[in-house]
Amino acid sequence: MILSSHIITASVIASPLLAKPLDFANAVFIFIVSFLSHYAIDAIPHWDYGLNSFVKIFDENGVYRGKRKFIFQKRLLIKDLIKILFDFIIGLLMIFFLIGFKNIFMILLIIFASSLPDILQVCCAFLKSPKPKILEFERKFHYYIHGKKIFENKPILGIISQILTLIIIIIFFEIF
Repeated sequence: MILSSHIITASVIASPLLAKPLDFANAVFIFIVSFLSHYAIDAIPHWDYGLNSFVKIFDENGVYRGKRKFIFQKRLLIKDLIKILFDFIIGLLMIFFLIGFKNIFMILLIIFASSLPDILQVCCAFLKSPKPKILEFERKFHYYIHGKKIFENKPILGIISQILTLIIIIIFFEIF
């Protein structure tokens, strides 16, 4: 899923917790719910936009196992950052539309926690081997949980499927 989908899903799921008082336990619970929501919706078949600065690494049998390597090219990096910023702004606008300005600290916590698995993927791509075991475990887990990308070369269908998925999540969590 794209960044805005993760932010929107986590904000919808965590929004009832924003009505509770700001305390450590509530903040930890919001963090955990937001963090786990990332993996939950990544398990749904979806489309992701590609980042040109991160190339896939294939094993000796030509199989991709979730490893990426960062390649620095200023032009490509700027394009990637613009994509990510646009995606982030959409997520941020939707979070304010859906749950308002209830508690900025908690909203930032939701954004950070729901994005953290992808942030860890980027960190893993930057590090040379041997990578910290926790990062390597997260990379493998993230790759394992990731749904099949049946919309990989079909961005229009992929965007429509993500919008429909988000509508279903919003309706489900509004009802319950």
